[in-house]
Amino acid sequence: MPPEEYSDQILQMAFELTRLLRRQAMLQHDDDHCDVNMLQLHALAMIHEHEGITMTQVAKFMKVASPSATSFVNRLVKLGWLQRATDPTNRKLVRLKLTVDGQSVLKKKMQARKQAFRRLMELISQPDQKELARILQKVLDSAQKSATL
Repeated sequence: MPPEEYSDQILQMAFELTRLLRRQAMLQHDDDHCDVNMLQLHALAMIHEHEGITMTQVAKFMKVASPSATSFVNRLVKLGWLQRATDPTNRKLVRLKLTVDGQSVLKKKMQARKQAFRRLMELISQPDQKELARILQKVLDSAQKSATL
């Protein structure tokens, strides 16, 4: 098989695994936060990683116009997962931060995703898990050293 076919096959498998994990994690029932969708979860994770991010930055991240990002953030604020704060040095800027409830939603859903992945890994032997981890680490290390990615 030519190298590009391996790349295509690996990419397709990675997408399928990601979809499977997302589906499993999102199906795990949580009475308090069962209605969170993947876009909301992704936004919560991004805002958690970049606490104090502005609305403009959220719009760029989501690749949408500012009014669309504002509507999206308004829903997260209404759900009690995000809070807005005025920037102390520039009162025109609005900074975003997860609330305690938002942190809880993110933590629970990320834990569900981790558990789904662990269940998936239990389907293969420990030596295969170790080999997969070795190969993925090698790819990651190479990608981090490469200026092309």
